[in-house]
Amino acid sequence: MYSLHNLRIKLYYRYADSVVNSKIISLPELLKDKKNLFIYFDYEREFGGHATNVCNEDIIKLLNTLNDKHLKTTWFIVGRIFESYLESIIEILKGGHEIGSHTYDHISPLFSSRKNLDRDLKCFINSAKKYNEVEIKGFHAPRGQWSISNIRLLLKNGIYYELVGSKRNKERNPSVIQTKKQGNFYRFITLGDDWPLFNSNTDEKSAFNYFLKTYNNLHRGELAGLGFHPGVLFSNQHIFDGFKSFINYLSTQEDLYIETANNFVKLLIETKE
Repeated sequence: MYSLHNLRIKLYYRYADSVVNSKIISLPELLKDKKNLFIYFDYEREFGGHATNVCNEDIIKLLNTLNDKHLKTTWFIVGRIFESYLESIIEILKGGHEIGSHTYDHISPLFSSRKNLDRDLKCFINSAKKYNEVEIKGFHAPRGQWSISNIRLLLKNGIYYELVGSKRNKERNPSVIQTKKQGNFYRFITLGDDWPLFNSNTDEKSAFNYFLKTYNNLHRGELAGLGFHPGVLFSNQHIFDGFKSFINYLSTQEDLYIETANNFVKLLIETKE
């Protein structure tokens, strides 16, 4: 039976999509012959509402896997991690990876008042200031539940792109929302993430095949994200082993272009000027 909760979400986004009026972006020529991908992580630890066993050593192990293949990725971080695990964020930045916002308290913009969203964003920004070199330009709402009012708040605070769910756009390409007062706001879609594997008893091959199947939804001339959670990857050693095999596979694909989400935005802006 279709729940009232899901119906509410569906009706809101039907309304929101008509109000936001985003426009699909035509990719520049240099990206049209490639599969364009950004790998992202929702870094939550215990602040995501689920018990995880992630430690700083796990984050370093994950970063080493990425750095060995010279991959730069995007990390959407819950603000409380700046206060509790700043050393892991320093390691992420040392590897040349991007830091984005996953809210301060892991809240859903869709079910939060504007007042609470404003408070949460201010808390995140204040926490991020604990490391002066952090430049926050991207946002990913927990469960992908974005809201119209949150877009305005993000732009007001210098954040100019967000990641939304794979079902929000039929095309796997970014879109732009043009505002008169605050400038352009860019939106990426995700192919999916690893959450269905959380605490599963899957083996390495099955985990690899799951990642590969999700990635194969991306075609040449498209640009999208593919997501992971450290809490999922380290909930089962086989999942992490499957992830390492998948990263090795991606590094061998000649038709694949991987960048951070923000660097893709910069490229889109530069090619339009």
